[in-house]
Amino acid sequence: MPRPTASAVIFAINAAIRLGRNMQQAFAQSVRAQAITLPLPNVSLEADLDSAFRYFNNQHPQKGGAQFLSEIEDLQQLHDRAFYDEDRPNLRPLNGREAKRYLDYYRHFRRTQIAAETGRLRPDQVNTQELAALFSIRQWNEGSDPDFSPIRRIAGTLVEIGIDYFNQVPGALNRQSSMGQALEHFLNAFDRIPFADKQKLHRHAE
Repeated sequence: MPRPTASAVIFAINAAIRLGRNMQQAFAQSVRAQAITLPLPNVSLEADLDSAFRYFNNQHPQKGGAQFLSEIEDLQQLHDRAFYDEDRPNLRPLNGREAKRYLDYYRHFRRTQIAAETGRLRPDQVNTQELAALFSIRQWNEGSDPDFSPIRRIAGTLVEIGIDYFNQVPGALNRQSSMGQALEHFLNAFDRIPFADKQKLHRHAE
């Protein structure tokens, strides 16, 4: 199942706060539209299409990368086409730009995972859960799917507002706290507002 939008927004806000004040403005902008550039852990990693494909095919709940496919639609589509299959001629192979994007996913997730496993993940670096949320929000802002929910359509802006607000609150936003739970309830309720129902909005305005 894809990551719930409310949870993704909360994780993304948390990740941005952890990155520190100096990076927050540029980071918020990158979440909204551009490529996400994060300080990756200093971990040696072989990065080629074969390694990336094996990683995202791995179903292990902790070490495998398959856990991220259902959360990031863009990654799932790239993975499906990572190697040309003669039995599926309708799927075109990755072009150069797509292959680079696929490898970027691999580098971010696998390096972060290795650093966490070896105790080398610093407090200012995000974990894999937060990475998945950040990539989800970026793809929603880049996408043009008319069926996107209200939260997906304004996710980048919500993250930006959250960075500014929760940066003033001691500690990062905790989903288990009363404030975190209140925000999650608000976001879930917000997602159910029928903004696209023009007739109701028009009658209400009259």
